[in-house]
Amino acid sequence: MSLHYTEQGNLTGEAILYLHGSGMAGWSWQDVISRLPQYHNIAVDLPGHGASHTIQAQTLNDMAQSVADFIVETIPNRKVHIVGLSLGGIITLELLRYRPDLVTSAVVSGVNAIPLPFMTKLMVQLMMPLMKNDFFIRQNASMFQLDDESSALYFDSMKQLDMTTLKSIMPEIVNYSPAEQLRGIHVPILFVAGNEEQNINVESVALLANAMEQAVGVLAPNMHHGWSGENPVLFAEMIKKWIANKEIASGLDVMVDKHQQLVSG
Repeated sequence: MSLHYTEQGNLTGEAILYLHGSGMAGWSWQDVISRLPQYHNIAVDLPGHGASHTIQAQTLNDMAQSVADFIVETIPNRKVHIVGLSLGGIITLELLRYRPDLVTSAVVSGVNAIPLPFMTKLMVQLMMPLMKNDFFIRQNASMFQLDDESSALYFDSMKQLDMTTLKSIMPEIVNYSPAEQLRGIHVPILFVAGNEEQNINVESVALLANAMEQAVGVLAPNMHHGWSGENPVLFAEMIKKWIANKEIASGLDVMVDKHQQLVSG
């Protein structure tokens, strides 16, 4: 069974595959995609999520393999640019480890590359039984600063979320530390986090960018974890600049720029 997806923009243009965060679905990219009509924009629902909720995964690698199979089947003989947020960012990194030959470049936002502290892991474990609670979902929607339309879509996505898949991959997510496995991968990648995210995500930007040969690490000032919805204009500009010329969009703060060092060297 193939992943559910939608596509927009110029279907003969360069392909961008968008991977959403946990509990979300492809709809969460609409405000970004609408600002990039020159590209072939493809937003998938990851295994266990949205309209792909009946497709289960046991591991992060399972999810990455599903995405790899999707690329091969849906846009054969073409490489793609990947844009991943949170869980989608982690799957992007797993895809780079598993099938880097399918990826032209990547933008990865809001991932942890350091295992979470014990108390945070405990909090995640305690929250799991509440994931489908109406009040909990609405509080999350408010925290993500979603408008009324997006809040309704988020509510539906959370109700569809396959908890078996989420519970299976969560131990990997809270202990995620991929930096050493990424060394030697020759794909230009932009790592980013909102500077108002949790410290682990901010610290992970430099850690990951320093682990790869063609990587850049930046922070988005005054932005939070779901900043693709908080400032879709800047997020879309960041994607466009990176894909076109491996440039950094104005308004982002540079932490690490190994790509420029490579070009200059």
